[in-house]
Amino acid sequence: MAWLVIAFGTILFLIGIAGQFFGLTKRTLGKEDRRAGVMVLRIVCAVAGLWLVFISAAHVAHLQFSGRW
Repeated sequence: MAWLVIAFGTILFLIGIAGQFFGLTKRTLGKEDRRAGVMVLRIVCAVAGLWLVFISAAHVAHLQFSGRW
């Protein structure tokens, strides 16, 4: 189960980062609005993705150390 969560968290993280490069919207916004939106989206993707990866890695490490959940 923990490996599934690790894989899922990593995939979500990579999708979020890829969305930054390929763009999600084609609206015409001001230069500052676009920069602010990209910055917020990057931070949210990074926090959510890294949180999933770190929590899953902690669960796997705990299982390897103690032998039980």
